[in-house]
Amino acid sequence: MSLKKKAEADAERFAKYFRELAKWMPEPPSDWREKALPSKYDSIYEERIKKERSGVVSKKANEPGAIVESPSTLSKGTEEAATGNADPD
Repeated sequence: MSLKKKAEADAERFAKYFRELAKWMPEPPSDWREKALPSKYDSIYEERIKKERSGVVSKKANEPGAIVESPSTLSKGTEEAATGNADPD
Protein backbone atom coordinates (compact mmCIF):
# COMPACT_ATOMS: atom_id res chain seq x y z
CA MET A 1 0.00 0.00 0.00
CA SER A 2 1.45 3.36 -0.96
CA LEU A 3 1.97 6.02 1.67
CA LYS A 4 -0.64 8.28 0.09
CA LYS A 5 -3.29 5.54 0.13
CA LYS A 6 -2.36 4.59 3.69
CA ALA A 7 -2.66 8.23 4.79
CA GLU A 8 -6.08 8.51 3.14
CA ALA A 9 -7.24 5.27 4.78
CA ASP A 10 -6.00 6.47 8.17
CA ALA A 11 -7.74 9.83 7.73
CA GLU A 12 -11.02 8.13 6.87
CA ARG A 13 -10.66 5.73 9.81
CA PHE A 14 -10.05 8.61 12.23
CA ALA A 15 -12.93 10.63 10.78
CA LYS A 16 -15.26 7.65 11.23
CA TYR A 17 -14.01 7.15 14.80
CA PHE A 18 -14.66 10.77 15.77
CA ARG A 19 -18.10 10.77 14.11
CA GLU A 20 -19.05 7.72 16.20
CA LEU A 21 -17.54 9.27 19.31
CA ALA A 22 -19.57 12.46 18.81
CA LYS A 23 -22.77 10.38 18.74
CA TRP A 24 -22.03 8.86 22.14
CA MET A 25 -20.63 11.89 23.96
CA PRO A 26 -23.17 14.06 25.76
CA GLU A 27 -23.14 17.82 25.30
CA PRO A 28 -21.44 19.64 28.18
CA PRO A 29 -23.65 21.79 30.40
CA SER A 30 -23.98 25.39 29.25
CA ASP A 31 -22.32 26.72 32.42
CA TRP A 32 -19.27 24.45 32.32
CA ARG A 33 -16.85 27.41 32.05
CA GLU A 34 -18.16 28.99 35.27
CA LYS A 35 -18.07 25.70 37.19
CA ALA A 36 -14.67 24.54 35.90
CA LEU A 37 -11.97 24.15 38.52
CA PRO A 38 -8.66 25.94 37.96
CA SER A 39 -5.91 23.77 36.56
CA LYS A 40 -2.94 22.97 38.79
CA TYR A 41 -0.72 23.92 35.84
CA ASP A 42 -2.11 27.45 35.50
CA SER A 43 0.17 28.87 38.18
CA ILE A 44 3.23 27.14 36.69
CA TYR A 45 2.40 28.48 33.25
CA GLU A 46 1.77 32.02 34.52
CA GLU A 47 5.08 31.99 36.42
CA ARG A 48 6.97 30.90 33.31
CA ILE A 49 5.31 33.62 31.22
CA LYS A 50 6.25 36.27 33.82
CA LYS A 51 9.88 35.08 33.82
CA GLU A 52 10.07 35.17 30.02
CA ARG A 53 8.61 38.68 29.90
CA SER A 54 10.99 39.95 32.60
CA GLY A 55 14.02 38.64 30.69
CA VAL A 56 15.02 35.86 33.10
CA VAL A 57 16.62 33.09 31.06
CA SER A 58 15.98 29.52 32.10
CA LYS A 59 18.93 27.25 32.67
CA LYS A 60 17.08 24.17 31.46
CA ALA A 61 17.67 23.39 27.79
CA ASN A 62 14.18 22.02 27.20
CA GLU A 63 12.40 25.18 28.31
CA PRO A 64 11.60 28.01 25.90
CA GLY A 65 14.15 30.80 26.00
CA ALA A 66 17.00 28.59 27.21
CA ILE A 67 20.49 29.36 25.93
CA VAL A 68 21.96 26.25 24.37
CA GLU A 69 25.28 25.95 22.57
CA SER A 70 25.07 24.88 18.98
CA PRO A 71 26.59 21.53 17.94
CA SER A 72 29.26 23.37 15.91
CA THR A 73 30.38 25.27 19.01
CA LEU A 74 30.49 22.09 21.05
CA SER A 75 32.53 20.21 18.44
CA LYS A 76 34.98 23.13 18.17
CA GLY A 77 35.58 22.99 21.93
CA THR A 78 36.09 19.23 21.73
CA GLU A 79 38.67 19.62 18.95
CA GLU A 80 40.55 22.28 20.92
CA ALA A 81 40.57 20.08 24.00
CA ALA A 82 41.94 17.16 21.98
CA THR A 83 44.82 19.26 20.60
CA GLY A 84 45.57 20.87 23.96
CA ASN A 85 44.62 24.38 22.81
CA ALA A 86 41.46 24.61 24.89
CA ASP A 87 41.02 27.40 27.39
CA PRO A 88 40.74 25.78 30.87
CA ASP A 89 38.00 28.22 31.90
